Amino acid sequence: MFDTLKTIVGILFEKEPEKPRNIVVSLDELCRIWLPYNNSFQPVAKPTGPQTTAPPETPSATDETPVASPEPLPVVPENMPSAQESGRKLIEFNTFYEEVIEPYRSILVSQGLLEGVNRILDVLNKHGNCPSIVTGGADWEKGTITPIREALLKVSLREHTFRVTRNAVRLMKEIYHDSIGMAPATIIAALCHDIGKITRPQDRAGSRPSKSDHVILSLEFVHEVFDVEFGGYLINLVKTAIRDHHGPSANQFTLLLKEADSMARATEVAENSSGKVSEWDDWFSSKELLGLIKPYVNRTQTGSVQKAFSMNGTVYLDHTFLHETARKMAADKGVLDVTLSRDEDKETALRKILESMRQSGHLSEELGKGYINRKYDVQLERQKKSLWLVPVKLNAFDGPEEIEAVKNTYAAVIKDIRPAGR
Repeated sequence: MFDTLKTIVGILFEKEPEKPRNIVVSLDELCRIWLPYNNSFQPVAKPTGPQTTAPPETPSATDETPVASPEPLPVVPENMPSAQESGRKLIEFNTFYEEVIEPYRSILVSQGLLEGVNRILDVLNKHGNCPSIVTGGADWEKGTITPIREALLKVSLREHTFRVTRNAVRLMKEIYHDSIGMAPATIIAALCHDIGKITRPQDRAGSRPSKSDHVILSLEFVHEVFDVEFGGYLINLVKTAIRDHHGPSANQFTLLLKEADSMARATEVAENSSGKVSEWDDWFSSKELLGLIKPYVNRTQTGSVQKAFSMNGTVYLDHTFLHETARKMAADKGVLDVTLSRDEDKETALRKILESMRQSGHLSEELGKGYINRKYDVQLERQKKSLWLVPVKLNAFDGPEEIEAVKNTYAAVIKDIRPAGR
């Protein structure tokens, strides 16, 4: 009887167990915890024989040991991507890691660089949804014409970085005999080349220089993550490539990064622009370009040497004028060409223009292969100037006699021209 009464009293005063909270955690939040390290896990072998260890005992109802409460999970931001989007990012990341990082795991580990690479990838996964092109302040990319900028603003930094890294690794295999040895520098340079765009200087009280802001921050990031010298020469290659990948350079490794970046941008413009995007050879014509240049040859310009003038069977062109005219030709045809559209790609664009002109037999032999201009001493009426010019055959133009006729209508300002040093 007493036992029954005790049971009834216990039931009446028993506290209702607290209901567990419904916690919603997105796949992206979970990915952030393990994504950079998931490739390090090894499968656990299943036991083949009979188990000899007894399973853990289930606590009895009278066990008074308190159960520790789990740590609270972070609050999920309202702007978190959907589960479908997070799943897509997970697949893209794992595919990238398997294709680009895993083949070079051994050398990255041996040089103590894998942890740093994983840290870069973690930053890109957390913060790489920002635009891949600078949206404010003064920066190298402010020289990108509007239609191209609109297309590139649709591309995330994370997506662009992965594409550049894939391109860079592919070019590395084609260019370098010891591609394995160059892999760490190639991967790190490509992953870090634009990472400074994640935190812009104007978001930090504007205390930084205004020009090439994201390049400065990218270099700082490399210093922070890789505080060890992995073969001095290679880390210097990385720093130089990142520093110069928006400007002119003759360094082979820097040119590799520039080409990988340019290839990525061309793909991104093609995928995200409503304008006409064509392969270079499908729209560019050396003959048409010379037709646009012809009206300017031998035309006087007050206070300066002409943009284009003829002398001794050759037409000498200012390379900036040549680049601007090619841009105009693309615009007239309604073509969006990323190489012509970005000021930072001027050198690359000129190389493409001159190669097409060379193949058409229009360039003078005075310009060596691989050069975008040549230095000349130009003798004017009262002074001598040293100018960098592009020599083109006079007979490459339609109606070369018309060009010479224009020249004969005024007293020639230019008296003589010869390669510098002769």
